[in-house]
Amino acid sequence: MTRHARHRTAPSPSIDRRAFAAGVAGLGAAFAIPGTGVSGQGATPAAGGTLGVGVVGDPTELDPALSNLAATTLVVDLVYEGLVHEGPDLLPQPALAERWEISDDGLEYVFHLRDGVRFHNGQVLNAADVVYSIERVMDRDTGSPWSPYTERISRIEASDERTVAITLDAPDASFLAGLGRQGLVAVPRDVVESEGGLSQRMVGTGPFRFVEYVPNTSVTLERNPDYRDGDK
Repeated sequence: MTRHARHRTAPSPSIDRRAFAAGVAGLGAAFAIPGTGVSGQGATPAAGGTLGVGVVGDPTELDPALSNLAATTLVVDLVYEGLVHEGPDLLPQPALAERWEISDDGLEYVFHLRDGVRFHNGQVLNAADVVYSIERVMDRDTGSPWSPYTERISRIEASDERTVAITLDAPDASFLAGLGRQGLVAVPRDVVESEGGLSQRMVGTGPFRFVEYVPNTSVTLERNPDYRDGDK
């Protein structure tokens, strides 16, 4: 599936990936979707085709750590992933982290990453990428609007290739939910440093891959065939 975002109508503030996929399937069962082979009430959704979504504003800035615009969030939510994501019940659900433990005093969080997750450029995600991505938001020089969600972090480290350990300076019941925010997604360090940022290019691990951004016109994404839920 290719997704075009054209800037016409009001956006939703965020998109849950599973809810988005289910919504597309639901639309396909009730209406005809051009190019998908799906039509008629109760028809079985089929893979393929193009979905056009109109939004009211231009993303302007594609780097997830630098923008909190709703128009950017619509795209970031489909291309990038963080350790957790907000589920339909508004509770943190596993994303890049398949599981985690929290210490009894609420200060230590240990996240275990899924095995074999790859960025869209083919690079394997590891714990160092996650640490770099969060520290980048924490860095005052980055100027990230998402830094308030990291204020309680006193230490973050990669214990091994698939384990991220975070220590807080005080218990924070909202911390886990905050990790699901747009700006705290994983980005590949080598791409950020070699290209000077991600303002015009997106390299994530999510279900859609970045194809093209035409300012004030459209953003084009394509289905990621290597996504862990690629059968959807």
